[in-house]
Amino acid sequence: MRYPNIEAEREIAGYKRGEVSRALGIERDTYNAWINGDYPIPANFLYSLCNLFRCSADYLLAPDGSGERWKEYRCLNDFEKGVLLDGDGKR
Repeated sequence: MRYPNIEAEREIAGYKRGEVSRALGIERDTYNAWINGDYPIPANFLYSLCNLFRCSADYLLAPDGSGERWKEYRCLNDFEKGVLLDGDGKR
C-alpha cells in the first residue's frame, strides 16, 4: 500500500527524500520502502513524520490520498527546517 499523502507533504514542505531520511535518522532506501508500502512504518517514525509535516497520522496513512490535515496546519519556517534537518539551523 502506497502513502501518497506523505510524498505530497514532503513536496509541499520543499524537502527532498534524502533530507527527510536524514531528519529521521534512517537510510533513504528505508524511507522509500515505507512510502511504497513495502514495509510498515514504525510508530515512533510515524510520530516524527507527523511532527515534521504538521499532519495527523490518519491523514499521512490514507492510501488513496484522502483525508484532512490538522486545521492548525502551518509550514515550517527555514530555521525550523534547518534544526530538524541538521540540528543546528544550518543546511
